[in-house]
Amino acid sequence: MKKLLLILLFFTLQIGNLFAQDCDEQLTNLLDNIDQSTDLVTAISQNPDIIDSWKLLDDIGETDLNTRISDIELVDNYIKNEGKSVAEVKAIIENSGGFSSWKLANAGSDLLNASGEFIDDILEADYLKYVTRKTNAGKTPRPRL
Repeated sequence: MKKLLLILLFFTLQIGNLFAQDCDEQLTNLLDNIDQSTDLVTAISQNPDIIDSWKLLDDIGETDLNTRISDIELVDNYIKNEGKSVAEVKAIIENSGGFSSWKLANAGSDLLNASGEFIDDILEADYLKYVTRKTNAGKTPRPRL
């Protein structure tokens, strides 16, 4: 418990520097996410830079980030591997049609399970909506990848 309080205190002090606008709302969101997920606490304690990726996803409207550690880590790894700033990656994600589209374009075939469905429930749900929309319009939907 003391470790969690120290981590929260550290991040509370650091977050003021990270979040220029909507600081109170984002701080509340982050603290709520931390409160709901020991996995997020562990990820942050192992890699404090991951907060930038959490903030990016929060900024573009992604939700349930306390359960999406792999998505946060994906963005963090992309930032580091591509040598781009958080602002540049945010623009890239937004210009690609949102996080799900960006994730699909950057992850490749490791997004599908053995039965050919998306591993990510959000991607699979979005794809099924797309299939329904195309089918209802009398058009043939594209394959998942």
